[in-house]
Amino acid sequence: MKTELQNKLFDKYPKIFVQKDLEINTGDGWYDILDTLCGQIQNHLKHNLRKDQDPVVVNVEAAQVKEKYGGLRFYYNGGDEFIQGLTSMAEAISNRTCEECGSPGTQNNAGWVRTRCPSYWSAVALQNQAYQDSLKVKNEE
Repeated sequence: MKTELQNKLFDKYPKIFVQKDLEINTGDGWYDILDTLCGQIQNHLKHNLRKDQDPVVVNVEAAQVKEKYGGLRFYYNGGDEFIQGLTSMAEAISNRTCEECGSPGTQNNAGWVRTRCPSYWSAVALQNQAYQDSLKVKNEE
């Protein structure tokens, strides 16, 4: 994720992104998923963390945010079952969202699994075709 988008999340959710050396290792297309996830976590904590008595839920701190097997992985410490459900939903949504642009996407079936939109997959196919064509030209020379 671009540094500017990562910093927007860090600034907006400082209680979740406590680790200053944390890097968000995803494409920019999942920014809205992460923003929504963190907003919902923050809202849940706001209504369930109590300073005057035992907390109903423990504060959430992001430990690692990355792409794995074509989907978002949001690893954290703390939270409760509700936070776990939010995280599972965000991760499931990422499996159908282009990691590069945020449009609806699909996962490829071979090689390194990625979730991309049809425009991205078309561009990849054109690049592959151009590469194959360049190999043919070299072999014919």
